[in-house]
Amino acid sequence: MKTASFLSILIPALSFGAEGGPPADVMDALKVPGAFQIRTATADIPLPVRTAFAKTTGQASFSMAEPGARWQSTDVMVMPPLPGRRLRASACSKVFCIIFYETGGVARMNRVAVFRLNPNDAKLVWNAIAFHDADDPKSLLIAIENGKLRQDPYL
Repeated sequence: MKTASFLSILIPALSFGAEGGPPADVMDALKVPGAFQIRTATADIPLPVRTAFAKTTGQASFSMAEPGARWQSTDVMVMPPLPGRRLRASACSKVFCIIFYETGGVARMNRVAVFRLNPNDAKLVWNAIAFHDADDPKSLLIAIENGKLRQDPYL
C-alpha cells in the first residue's frame, strides 16, 4: 500500500483556479472604475456587514484589529484578548462591500469576503484566500482573472 506524502496532500489543496469564483454581478461591479470607496478603519465597514461577518464566523460581535494594530497573528495564544483577524482595507459600493483582511494561525493568510448590501442587512456572497496582496477592487479583479485566488469555506 502506497502512502501519500504531506506535500502531495497539501499541493492540491493550495491550487488556484476559476472554479468557485465570485458571482457575475460581483465581477461586473469590480470592472467599474470608481464604483467602490476604499476605507481603512473597521468603523467604516457598514454595521449590517459587521453583523453578518460576526454571525457567519460565529462571533458574538464583530472583532477585527485595525490595519497595523496588534493582533493574534500566530497560533500561539500569548495574548488571548487580541483579535484573530486584522483589517487590510474595505471597499464598498451601493451594492457590495468587500473586506480585505488577514488571519493568523499556523500560516498568515490574506482573505477577502464580499457581502451584498440590502436596506437593513448584508449577506455573504463569496469569500476567498489570496496568496498575494489583494487589498482593493482593482487588484482583486486582476487576481480573480489570473486565477490567483481560491474560494474558501471559512472566514
